[in-house]
Amino acid sequence: MERGKLDELGDFLSGIFHRDRIPKGSIVLLGSLTHLMLENLSGYVTSCVGISKKLEGFFRKKITVIPFVPPPMGGASNPQFVSDFLDACQWFGELPDYPLSKTMLNLGKTVLSEGGGGGGVCQIT
Repeated sequence: MERGKLDELGDFLSGIFHRDRIPKGSIVLLGSLTHLMLENLSGYVTSCVGISKKLEGFFRKKITVIPFVPPPMGGASNPQFVSDFLDACQWFGELPDYPLSKTMLNLGKTVLSEGGGGGGVCQIT
């Protein structure tokens, strides 16, 4: 869903899959750069937790929801968004037992080393 916020993505997922038809053990990666940009980091994290619990409950714990921050493939020029993105990568990367911790830390490092650490413009190459 293009430009979807986390709650809209959760509603979309629960609308296209009947709770008994999704395969047990499915993994759902839940992330939205639009939501991060509109709600900043604290709103994003709060929504990630709430929507993850809602989806796991709806699907009767047959799925595992892993919240994350997708990489901004087209770059970003908003300094606050870049800062929130890097902070989110760091926060997710330091969560105990988080399955994507190394991925998130490496993503943050890549953004910083590839052009995201200076003028508020982040580009992933």
